Amino acid sequence: DRAAESFVALLAKGDFAKATSTFDAAMLKALPEDKLKTTWETVQQQAGAFQKQVGSRRETGGKYEIVFVTCEFAKSKLDAKVVFDQDGKIGGLFFSPVSKPKPTGTEEVWEGLLKVGDTDLRLIFHLFKQKDGTFAATMDSPDQGAMGTVLDEASVKDDAVRLELKSA
Repeated sequence: DRAAESFVALLAKGDFAKATSTFDAAMLKALPEDKLKTTWETVQQQAGAFQKQVGSRRETGGKYEIVFVTCEFAKSKLDAKVVFDQDGKIGGLFFSPVSKPKPTGTEEVWEGLLKVGDTDLRLIFHLFKQKDGTFAATMDSPDQGAMGTVLDEASVKDDAVRLELKSA
């Protein structure tokens, strides 16, 4: 957890060059220093000025270690989801509202590809039918090491499925 907390501390100090030195090759290509700076500035425009880290927790997702660093900003709290590969390099970074509990219930799974430029990203959606008839959902992006991301909205009407992740 310390590596993720140190990484977030570098973002807070504005030391984006040192922060990107912990990235794996694919992450460095996708989010070089200037884009990391822009991403951090955008997060602060939406959530307010960074205040402090208030905790962290670790999960394992396949071959990845995922650390959620809960950060307090002026307007809200966000989780910085920092994904580490087997070599301890950062292979994924996501900012999202503080994680909600994972849904339970009858599960259905949908898998597909999302084309991003020249890259195909595998996406897996898990739909859970709740006892009251509503739906909840999680999303996995195995190519980015993101597993079990709880979606904000999930609904099924006739033959249409609507899924929403506000932080994406």
